[in-house]
Amino acid sequence: MAPPKTESNADAAGPVPAGLNARQAKYYLALQALLADGPNRFADLQRKGVKTTIKPNGSADEKVYELTKPLPGFFYGGVTDTAAPDAFLYFEGNPTDEEQVFDDYVQAIKALMAHGQVQRFSETNWRIGDGTYQIWIRRELKDRWHPEKVYQNMTLTILKL
Repeated sequence: MAPPKTESNADAAGPVPAGLNARQAKYYLALQALLADGPNRFADLQRKGVKTTIKPNGSADEKVYELTKPLPGFFYGGVTDTAAPDAFLYFEGNPTDEEQVFDDYVQAIKALMAHGQVQRFSETNWRIGDGTYQIWIRRELKDRWHPEKVYQNMTLTILKL
């Protein structure tokens, strides 16, 4: 099977699949760097030395090391012990243009995992898995009646199987 067709994007650091806009290409490359092989389950990630925050992992909560640099569009990024068999990455954000950022991440993830199985639970809860990784991305719906009273939140979780 031939690899996906790529094109060079002026805003990107390397080749990205055809059809992605500049922001989607940026997200694609950032995700690709996170999933690169390292000595453990994820690439070597710069993180703070102490597990600080408790974040959800399925039906349990786990402490995570805060990353020094989260993904674009997120204000927080964390990783569990990358040597553990159930290691995961967790990102949380409150981006401006939230709906567009969410849609752009969905397109970047689809391009990254071109042969993955997509599960769309709702318009705001989406998952893809390719046998090696599972990536969930979720966002809270806007309250169209009182948008100023609703905290807008978007999360992205990456689990290496």
